Amino acid sequence: MKHDAAFQPQRADGRRGFLRRFILCARPLSAVFLIATATAGLPPTVPAFFKSYCIECHGPKKEKGGMRLDTMGTISQTPQFANSWLEVREQLLKGEMPPEDEKQPTQVEMRAVIAWIDAEVERAQREWASTGGKVVLRRLNRNEYRETLREILHLHPAIDTPHGLPDDDTFHGFDNNGSALNISSAQMRAYVENAARVLKMAFPAGTRPATEKTRINAMDSAEFARISDDVARLKRELAKSVIPKDEMNALMAEAQARVPKLDPTKSLTFGAVTKKEYLPDGIVIDSMGGVRWGGRPAGLYRIRFHVKGVPNEKGDLPMITAELSGSPPLEDRAVVTADLSSEFQTIEAEVFAEPYFNNLRINVAAMGNRNFYKRGVVSTPRIQIQWVEIEGPINEKWPSEAWHSYFAGVPADDAGARSILSRFAETAFRRPPEPSRIEQFFTFYKARRAARDEFEPAVKLAMQGILAAPEFVFMVEPKNGSDRKRQPIDDFEMASRLSYFLWSGPPDDELYALAKAGKLRAELAVQMQRMIQHPRAARFAENFTGQWLKLRTLGQMEPDPRKFSEWEDTLKDSMRRETEQFFLHVLRKDLSIAQFIDSDFAMLNGRLAYVYGIPGMSGYDLRPVALKNNPQRGGLLGQGSILTLTSDGIRTSPVMTPSSF
Repeated sequence: MKHDAAFQPQRADGRRGFLRRFILCARPLSAVFLIATATAGLPPTVPAFFKSYCIECHGPKKEKGGMRLDTMGTISQTPQFANSWLEVREQLLKGEMPPEDEKQPTQVEMRAVIAWIDAEVERAQREWASTGGKVVLRRLNRNEYRETLREILHLHPAIDTPHGLPDDDTFHGFDNNGSALNISSAQMRAYVENAARVLKMAFPAGTRPATEKTRINAMDSAEFARISDDVARLKRELAKSVIPKDEMNALMAEAQARVPKLDPTKSLTFGAVTKKEYLPDGIVIDSMGGVRWGGRPAGLYRIRFHVKGVPNEKGDLPMITAELSGSPPLEDRAVVTADLSSEFQTIEAEVFAEPYFNNLRINVAAMGNRNFYKRGVVSTPRIQIQWVEIEGPINEKWPSEAWHSYFAGVPADDAGARSILSRFAETAFRRPPEPSRIEQFFTFYKARRAARDEFEPAVKLAMQGILAAPEFVFMVEPKNGSDRKRQPIDDFEMASRLSYFLWSGPPDDELYALAKAGKLRAELAVQMQRMIQHPRAARFAENFTGQWLKLRTLGQMEPDPRKFSEWEDTLKDSMRRETEQFFLHVLRKDLSIAQFIDSDFAMLNGRLAYVYGIPGMSGYDLRPVALKNNPQRGGLLGQGSILTLTSDGIRTSPVMTPSSF
């Protein structure tokens, strides 16, 4: 039987809360136990109400519908009764019980019973949700682990710090619930191995790699591209010819010999289906080009593109996107997505390149997919490339920012090692470590020195142990004594809870300094406002909306590309960012929660505005736009991401609405 939704609060994933799920598991208990707890703890008005209006049909003589009310106790004492209480409430609200031909209670009597049931359910839920003042020892999830390593080791955001770690389990759609964040011996081994890998990147050894700057002029590749096209055509014609195999192979080899020899890492190449136009000041392409990346060392690179957009007959201009790709196929790493004008401009981007990348792809990001411009006689917008410049690896501080933070100016002796390990452990543990813990890591360092390790390798091995210690991997909140009563959290715990909530990462220097001075509580409101306005709050918006609204799954069920020819990767990314930025805007401006349902603004760029039918907008950057003539786009439910997530690829389906709604 369906119960009144107003009575039972919904969880974040839309399913009934812990109460109902607990009940379903508990039903099999014996009737003897239920009778033994009959009416225990009920206020006198409830049994009196039952006796006057219900027991005749739901008592020891009759049990209509399988329900007996004289044996029911409170929910907190006997959770098995919860479903029965829900049904009693529903029947009373609907006016279906008592039946019309039976004695009827007054409205005052009925409201009193319903009010008690509501209060009892709420009290039971609070009681079952409480941990009795105890805190679940919560492990850092993958996102928090990633951000923590990035912050304390000053690593580039593109570095995959949780490499090799399994995906986190979720609880009601969220991956930061301590009860779901399990850990195994295999995962602990992965933490140790991953710590070694990350420390190697944070503290590179050897000599400083030379920074090279390579400018690739498009027209230097023009002759190569022309001859390659001619040879490809000739080969296709030869393949259709009826001539002896040896003669065909000889002709193909002769044709291939005409292709100039170029260093593929210093020249532009183009896709097999890419249409090209060679102009004195660059090459015009309609789909894809690239530069062979292989052989370049890992590290940070600056890549510059001197390009312009070539509009089609309607005046549409494309965007440029670029990414690094690897082989075997791994996740591509985005380099840039940028608007183009009809004049040449230099677009610069930074990217951290991994050793497995072998190609820099340059794409024409025209509006829509391949079907968008095929519907009419209008051609696809193109881009004109004049040159591409690759500079790197860039090491502005050698060996690294992390080395200067921990090792610089420290003597290479035991006192220096103790100082480094103490500072690193305090940063990693988010609180001053116990002296006994520092002694354990220092003892390990001494053992490595006794085994003839050099100073820095020995210290780094001890640092590896710190990055696999429970105080780093878990949100440890130590308490003195065995008292199980509720205890206030200290300033260090408050700082960690705040930062992992609002930043998905560790406290910064300002927050930690206040905690260490014992002044955080006095500055709590100021710090919360500062943290919400800080750029790191974007991580919270991304992680929270990714789980609450399932934005992480956007694109798994893609719209039909023939019916929705506007759909392509930059539009998908714009939809996701629209929702993230909308949430962040509401948060930062402290707007009403009602804005999530109905707002008079939206976060839009040119792509979204085109799809939403809002004229006069261009550009890829999102900004708040007043919704004067398009009020249906206000709030979350009118956003493209939510409509796409709740569709089957052809049409929006209300029954597929994300469970969080």
